[in-house]
Amino acid sequence: MSNITVGAHADVPFKEYLSWEAVSKHDLDLVSKSPAHYRASKLTPTETTPAMHFGTAAHAWILEPETAARHVAIAPKIDRRTKDGKAQWAEFEMMHANKTHINSDDARHLSAMSAAVNNHKIAKELLKSRKGTEVSVLWQDPRTKSMCRCRPDLVTDNIIVDLKTTYDASKAAFMHTVHKYRYHVQAAYYLDGCRAVGLVPEVSDFIFIAVEKKPPYGVAVYHLAADDIDRGRFQYERDLTRYTYAFQHNHWFGYSESIDTIELPYFARKEIDILTANE
Repeated sequence: MSNITVGAHADVPFKEYLSWEAVSKHDLDLVSKSPAHYRASKLTPTETTPAMHFGTAAHAWILEPETAARHVAIAPKIDRRTKDGKAQWAEFEMMHANKTHINSDDARHLSAMSAAVNNHKIAKELLKSRKGTEVSVLWQDPRTKSMCRCRPDLVTDNIIVDLKTTYDASKAAFMHTVHKYRYHVQAAYYLDGCRAVGLVPEVSDFIFIAVEKKPPYGVAVYHLAADDIDRGRFQYERDLTRYTYAFQHNHWFGYSESIDTIELPYFARKEIDILTANE
């Protein structure tokens, strides 16, 4: 890691941010499964997928449209099975080596998504009131002493805004998405980190802008309940404790080595119990 200091840092290239020897929320997602899964990800990094490229491009296109062309390149339609096509593709990759590549269909969707966000009154106001976009934050967790990092999409005077692309931005669906991808953990982690370095005040909030990837490109803005942020804090603190122990002892343990009892999911048990009661 470069000689980066604790604090909030603007204009840090994403690759440099990723090189910081500090724990991210994504790292904690892996630790929550097991420290062995986290360790494996560092030893054998996964390749970026088209979905990851789309998400990266969406952030540039929607949050910073005026500079998106510096970070995103629209790939021409090339038949890479032919000799000429392979040569054309190699030239394209060379010319746009440090950019995220998307196809023309993705570009069309991203343009419509950006327009939809800017046509949403509250989302538009949040974008206008920004004081920082993708600020890189480094802090030391006061409890475990582990170094931590986060990179909020957008920060206003007292709000952290996170842009989420999704296939269903309805309230019911997005609530499940928050749980599935542990966005409540992200909210707590980002709030605590940004407060620690003074990027946002103690009294601050976390807001999601959810935008659909397909027509009609629905947009919704959600505030996460305070008690669910507390639940996210409990989870990240537990995960960070596990990480710190594994790091200090160089013991990247996996699942339990004992025989554990498992149960059917709650909804399945309830469904069976109702059927049983009706027999």
